[in-house]
Amino acid sequence: MIAKHFAIQCLVFLIASPTCHSCIRLEPRKYFSLFKVAVFTSFSLLEKSVVLKERPEEKDCLNLGCGGVFFPDWTNCDFIPRPGIMRHDLRKPLPFGEEVFAATYSSHVLEHFNPSVGKSFLKEQFQALKPGGVCRVVVPDLEAICKLYLEKLEAAEEGDDDARQRHRWMTIELLDQMTRETSGGEMRRILNSDNFDFDQVAGRIGDEALQNKNPPVILTGSRSDIPGNKEKTKESLPQRLHRKCLKLKLNLLGNDKDPRKTGEVHRWMYDRFSLHLLLQDIGFKKCRVCAFDDSAIPQWEEGNLDISLYGDYPRKPDSLYMEGTKPA
Repeated sequence: MIAKHFAIQCLVFLIASPTCHSCIRLEPRKYFSLFKVAVFTSFSLLEKSVVLKERPEEKDCLNLGCGGVFFPDWTNCDFIPRPGIMRHDLRKPLPFGEEVFAATYSSHVLEHFNPSVGKSFLKEQFQALKPGGVCRVVVPDLEAICKLYLEKLEAAEEGDDDARQRHRWMTIELLDQMTRETSGGEMRRILNSDNFDFDQVAGRIGDEALQNKNPPVILTGSRSDIPGNKEKTKESLPQRLHRKCLKLKLNLLGNDKDPRKTGEVHRWMYDRFSLHLLLQDIGFKKCRVCAFDDSAIPQWEEGNLDISLYGDYPRKPDSLYMEGTKPA
């Protein structure tokens, strides 16, 4: 059926497009646009046809925007499907119904949405939680970033050469991911050079920097980013086709490299005051700032998503951790 549809689309493309080489040279934009429409439509149908008909069984805890860090005994969602991860556009209503989960978790996801979409994202979690359920939100800590920026600024003004370099990093951390026009931005350029204070950077972005030094992995268990665990779950052919189709759609739309369109940029930032108010406004109670190893989520000691692979410290040290509870 898909092959038939693809053949029809290509036929339409050939009929509608110029037939002589001179015309093609004269109308390359029209030629390419029609071809893009034909391929895009066909692969959109292919994508729909390879989605697994049965959604994975819903587990007691929900990890939203999980990326490559998740537990297989949780329900895990992200924009791109992988083994152990179901595909869902997090800007849209959650597909689970009400009062399903004992806990929801998102790490460095909320700041990628504007305030309106971010509030809807948290409202969806509130509805999906059982009474007494816990919502844990992890975001970059705007307050800490600003304080460190001002601290490095004062030190740099006093003529401390090392502080100038650290001030540069804090400026990048504060602004780059909100303003970048290419993937990775200024932060990637700096990290690919030797022109930064490694101890400072590792103390801010944690495992992302430490992994380049290949330290021994201390963490054990089933978390997906522990070496060896990734190989335990193989990607099926339908899952692989689905993922490839999604990436192809981004490529055809021209959205695969622009961080403003892929969702890479930050569209808002939060501190302990603003995030607390947001959770309260949605209806959460007992809202509080937590540490990376402190949570009301059941069995967090065994299911800690915020601990580093390399020791008893946070995976993302630049984070603000906050939890709220749905009233019973």
